[in-house]
Amino acid sequence: MKIPKSTFQSVPEGVYESVCVDVVDLGIVDGKFGAKHKLKIVWEVSEKMKDGRPYIMSQRYTASLNSKANLYKDLKSWRGRDFTVDELKDFEMDSIIGAGCILVVKHTENDGNVYANVASILKSKEKLAATGKYIRAKDRPEYVAPASNAGVQEDGGSAHEQDDIPF
Repeated sequence: MKIPKSTFQSVPEGVYESVCVDVVDLGIVDGKFGAKHKLKIVWEVSEKMKDGRPYIMSQRYTASLNSKANLYKDLKSWRGRDFTVDELKDFEMDSIIGAGCILVVKHTENDGNVYANVASILKSKEKLAATGKYIRAKDRPEYVAPASNAGVQEDGGSAHEQDDIPF
C-alpha cells in the first residue's frame, strides 16, 4: 500500500522501544554493487504521530547471515549476543516478528529530503506489543511475491524454520 506523500511523517530522531511487525522478501534487487537478494525489516515504534498512530520504521538488508553482513550485525546487536552455529543454521527471518528492540533513529539529508534511518538496534528488556494496525506486506491485496524465494543465505545455505527465537 503506497502512502500518499502528503501524509507521510518521518520518525523523529531519537531512541525508541519498537516491535518488529514484518519481514518482507524484496527478491533480487539491482544496486550499485550488482544484483543481490534483499529483504526489509519493518518495526512499529512506541512514539506516536499527531493523529495517534504509531510511527512505522523500516530498514533494507542484503539477505545474508554472513558474519560481515549488516543483517547479521544488527540481529546480533538486537539479541545482545552472538549466534551459535546451530542457531544460524536453523534461523528463520519471520521468527523475529513480534520481537521487541530499541531503535536508534538518525536523520540524513539527501537532495533536500530528510530521511529517518536506523542507526543501531539494541536488545530491549521491555515487551512492546504491536497495535495490530500494521498489515503485513504479504497479507495485502496488491502484494506480489518476488520471483526469488531463496531464503536468507548463511554462507551458502538457506534458512530453516525455528520454533523459539533466541531473542
